[in-house]
Amino acid sequence: MDVAEQLGFLQPFALERGLLYQCRSPSIGVSDCYIFSHDMQYRYAFARQWATHGPLVLWIGVNPAKGDTEERRRPTLDRCIDWSKSWGAAGLVFANLFAARHNKPSDLRGMADPIGEYNDDALIAISAIAWRTVAAWGNDGQLLNRPKAVADLLNNPVCLGFTSSGQPRHPLYVKGGTSLVAWTIASH
Repeated sequence: MDVAEQLGFLQPFALERGLLYQCRSPSIGVSDCYIFSHDMQYRYAFARQWATHGPLVLWIGVNPAKGDTEERRRPTLDRCIDWSKSWGAAGLVFANLFAARHNKPSDLRGMADPIGEYNDDALIAISAIAWRTVAAWGNDGQLLNRPKAVADLLNNPVCLGFTSSGQPRHPLYVKGGTSLVAWTIASH
């Protein structure tokens, strides 16, 4: 399975909606692609490819941070790459319950539209091509009852277990080797 072919829909997805599509190679053999709104206030997808052949994993978090295009270490990304590689994946895509870019999920509460016009479209499209869809937003995803709104948009979502409030666990707080379990709105 060629990862470039799997990710090939990202550019047309962005262009058809008038969104920004950016790609770069942060290191040899690695490529990153982003889909942003023109004002850079929303990020609808971030993809990283590290191999040419293999499956693609979709990770769904709460929201993208503002500094996600900077050259700095990102612990959540590192952890998700480790998980994805352990499953034999060649790349991953990050999407979120909310596409608004904020460094703190609590900042979403004051926004008129934290979800973003094309976020549901992105979740549907990416989950449809992903080999595995992992719900991973932790306790901060409950705003606007978003888990219920996206449940039917995702293709066979799984998670790394549940928080005490019933939300899918965030990958930073899960031990390696943890088994995946099915995630449905009825799960929590």
